Amino acid sequence: MSGQNEELAAQLAAEEKQAAQRLPIGGARWLLLGCVALFVCGLFLPHAGAVKGLDVLFRTATAAAHSTSRLEVFYVFAVLIEMLLALAIAITANRQLAQIGVVVAMASSIAAMLAVWKRQVRSPEDLGTGPGVGLWLIALLAFVVWIVLILQVIQRNDQQWELDKERRKYTPQSELALAQLEVLEAKRQGNVDPFADNRRARAKQRRDRMLRGEGQQPQTNP
Repeated sequence: MSGQNEELAAQLAAEEKQAAQRLPIGGARWLLLGCVALFVCGLFLPHAGAVKGLDVLFRTATAAAHSTSRLEVFYVFAVLIEMLLALAIAITANRQLAQIGVVVAMASSIAAMLAVWKRQVRSPEDLGTGPGVGLWLIALLAFVVWIVLILQVIQRNDQQWELDKERRKYTPQSELALAQLEVLEAKRQGNVDPFADNRRARAKQRRDRMLRGEGQQPQTNP
């Protein structure tokens, strides 16, 4: 019977591993799709001055005339890749894509902060000084998608939880694991931990016995 339980537990573990390939996407799907839609809108908004996000993306003459840096071009390209991954993740709920997306989103979020900073420290003589609403919006979207993907990657879906619960019924447990479960159950019920450290109490008892023994020793006359 134990062999059958181990075989069933291994089968459930394999099914759980297969189920882990999908994200518990839920309402996050619509949040990702909304971020993608807002990103497209942000490309048509002012990036800085008269420069739009599309100008930065395609490195137009307008972007070059307003001192658009390579960092800003990299930032827009990085966020574009992030949003394409977010779109694919929202459609497929694939965990491996989400793991890749976390790395890309982290890079694009850092690039976004640096791009905003670089626009803010430009001299007043530079054209298009200061980040525009499009730059701020796209930077915010990059950060939001990053957080959403992190939360998705670290969570389990409902099928994983059910399979894990079922697998634990058939997984053989060692004596140590059983002892730990007993301790947790005792704590949950408010009982004293059976493995509590009582060395101090035993030492106090020994000292009391020694003191009583010294007090009972007969006194000798000089």
